[in-house]
Amino acid sequence: MSLFFLLPSGHGVRVSLSGQTIVTTGTGQLSAYAAVRFNSDGTVDEFESHGTNDYVQIDSATDWIIPNTASADKTYHVRVTGTPPTDDFTVKPVANGSWVAVSTSPEWAVEDFNADIGVTVATGSVTFELSDDAGSTVIASGTYSLSANWRGP
Repeated sequence: MSLFFLLPSGHGVRVSLSGQTIVTTGTGQLSAYAAVRFNSDGTVDEFESHGTNDYVQIDSATDWIIPNTASADKTYHVRVTGTPPTDDFTVKPVANGSWVAVSTSPEWAVEDFNADIGVTVATGSVTFELSDDAGSTVIASGTYSLSANWRGP
């Protein structure tokens, strides 16, 4: 769902979530980790433990608010709701299904460190919902798919 609205100054602001697929497959570390993170500056990052091994902006076209400077005009909240993954997963900073301020940099991830090297894949899908009134009204939502497959040291 996408929604366009105008700031008091009359500048158009786009709030939307495009969704994304993030896949990590690799060797040489203790696990494979795939994550998506929302930032208070209006950007969305991905983490692939066998890619850059750091958080990187997915794409400026997939930012949750454009222009990014409009993120400071209101207090935005996000709710993370994920389907149970096939292996270990993480939701930071709060439990699945709770509304939190975007300023907390909410993240959802799957991690595969299964002893059955290369056999299992940690997968999951998560829906992020955005609100500018602490969760009373959802103004945008998007689903992200994550996959991590560790193939051993």
